[in-house]
Amino acid sequence: AGALGFMVETPYTGSDSETVHTFHNVDRLLKRHGFLLCAISVNRYSRAALPAPFLYSILAQTVSGQPLWGDLVYLRDGVHPDHVRFGGLSPMKLLKLACLYELFLLPDCAAEILVTHRERLSSLVDVERLLDLLTPPLDGQTLSYRRSRRRW
Repeated sequence: AGALGFMVETPYTGSDSETVHTFHNVDRLLKRHGFLLCAISVNRYSRAALPAPFLYSILAQTVSGQPLWGDLVYLRDGVHPDHVRFGGLSPMKLLKLACLYELFLLPDCAAEILVTHRERLSSLVDVERLLDLLTPPLDGQTLSYRRSRRRW
């Protein structure tokens, strides 16, 4: 299997042509190849009619204004019902993908990988321990993944 993810800088506005790299085309292309939008940044630029202060001490983004471009992070969908169509992922790649999900603040997606592929991963890692590490405190208490699921 190939890449687990991409970071793409793209404009949010522009032509509706299918050949430009605006957000809607990038999103459609990457979804078609089994990737999920996992993180997004927004860079705003005010218009000359009412300029806003710059976000930084350089001529760049402004604190308000239209979102014109940003960075997108796409990661493989390791639990898509048809995920094998996009290229099977080895157990090691599945673990790396789970780590990437956690890195980009998607612990629920990481847990979904671990739960869905538990049998394939259990020879490499203690899946329950990893699920416990992903589980956030509930009402100020640290709970295991199993106990927290029972409380939901």
